[in-house]
Amino acid sequence: MSRHLLAGLLLFAGAVLADPPLRFLQARLYEAPPGVETLAAYFTIENPGSADRVLRRFRSDDFARVELHETRLEDGVAHMVPVPALTVPAGGRVALAPGGLHLMLIEPKRPLRAGDHFLLEIEEADGTLHQLLLPLRRREDAGGHEHHSHHD
Repeated sequence: MSRHLLAGLLLFAGAVLADPPLRFLQARLYEAPPGVETLAAYFTIENPGSADRVLRRFRSDDFARVELHETRLEDGVAHMVPVPALTVPAGGRVALAPGGLHLMLIEPKRPLRAGDHFLLEIEEADGTLHQLLLPLRRREDAGGHEHHSHHD
């Protein structure tokens, strides 16, 4: 078999074997009450592929910092604990939701109002970059259960 044909077959096989991209579903982000400098983002991440995927970096030009946190109960008190990375299992899903894992968007760089959109970048450990355009919704749409305060 010629080297060119073999190289072409290897490229084709790599394309066929590549895992499908992650899916980001049901993104929710609500405007903060007056004076609050953090917002929480929630969504579900689906991994239709055959290998675990590790998300390691989160950022947005509209915020000073974006951090992955988990709410943990200790002695009946909820604490926000930073999480360095998030593994989305092969064929599985991970939900970022109130009372559990969530993204904290800290110190907005501009005034944000319901109806505004901002770009969130999520980077995998292998360097794959995902960009999500998230809409900011009114607080009333949260039903009173989607926002929490953040303490450093």
